[in-house]
Amino acid sequence: VNALGPLMMFIMWADIVPDQVIDLNLFEPRYRWFCRRLLEQPVEQPKQFGFVTHGFLKSARCGARGYLCDVRRIRPVNGGSGDYTCRLIVGPPCQVVEAWTEKVPGEPEAAELQVGYLELAEHYCN
Repeated sequence: VNALGPLMMFIMWADIVPDQVIDLNLFEPRYRWFCRRLLEQPVEQPKQFGFVTHGFLKSARCGARGYLCDVRRIRPVNGGSGDYTCRLIVGPPCQVVEAWTEKVPGEPEAAELQVGYLELAEHYCN
């Protein structure tokens, strides 16, 4: 399998299309950790993740579909809440080929972050 990853995944039903610019407000502990991890990546490394929009229940699974996204900007929300805003550009369609979860450090009750491998798809999933 020629897959990309491992990449973190944002899981939410959405009707999006390639080249669309989206601003997300990320406030759940798993997605705040997601933002911190992206910010810690070396500058030269592309900041990408899978936006899983279809074919999931409460978590991503093999065959779930979505889009590979490029992060353009991540900023902390004012007020010290730990929340972030994330501007992204929707990229090509993709499909989850392997998925697992990771516990959020210091947040034992939080929903776990989805991580996995993605394969680019030939056509859009919407």
